[in-house]
Amino acid sequence: MHDTAIDGPHGALAARRAGGDGSTLVFVHGNAGSKEQWTLLCEELTELPRLAFDLHGFGASLDAAAGGAELADYVGDLLAVCAACGPSRVVVVGHSYGASVGLAAAAALGETLAGLFFIDGAPDISERPAPERDALLAALEPATYAEATSMWFAQMLERARPETMTRVLDDLRATPRERLVATLSGAFAYAPRSDLAALGVPRHHLHLAPSNTSARALHRLDEGMSSEALTHTSHWPHLDDPERVASALRIFLATLP
Repeated sequence: MHDTAIDGPHGALAARRAGGDGSTLVFVHGNAGSKEQWTLLCEELTELPRLAFDLHGFGASLDAAAGGAELADYVGDLLAVCAACGPSRVVVVGHSYGASVGLAAAAALGETLAGLFFIDGAPDISERPAPERDALLAALEPATYAEATSMWFAQMLERARPETMTRVLDDLRATPRERLVATLSGAFAYAPRSDLAALGVPRHHLHLAPSNTSARALHRLDEGMSSEALTHTSHWPHLDDPERVASALRIFLATLP
């Protein structure tokens, strides 16, 4: 894969891409993530065209940090990246909050979109009680940010490989506090039900169990979404077991028309 830059609506987006046959896999990382989290999975999929990029304000796209942190702002990034794929159709592979970005972009992508593959996608948190939401955001104020994020990510990193912990925590430390908090705040406003109901493409959710199996999990909100549970990895299965995730992704791709 080679490094490149793609013109996004908020500035240059750092990207890494490689050629192959078929629809282009476009990888979207989550909050406090980066394209580096896709490296191991991309190495398992060398026969396929792949493009991983940093959303503006994250990773090596910090020069584009002036862009907003609402979901629509990140959707603009994804639309620009997919347009840069040329005539190829795309399969959006979204992890965590990246799944929300992919889902929210689906309608605008239209016929360009061949499918959606979500990896432990963010559930619907739009109806989380206001006191609970406010307490979480208050804990992310500067004085308590380090402690709060340490506890939060420690929970998500249960069962993680040491290499996964290093990658994830390096990305967390590289993410400006203001960017993480603003992105999380925007995530609370997203109710995915209408976007799920409008989907006309195949979609699959590779999710953790039991942590992502509530009534607000994406596959529970969409009867047309296939799903598969993992119990042996952290919130980053593509870092913990890239071979297993690649196998699930290939099976999904084989079902696409």
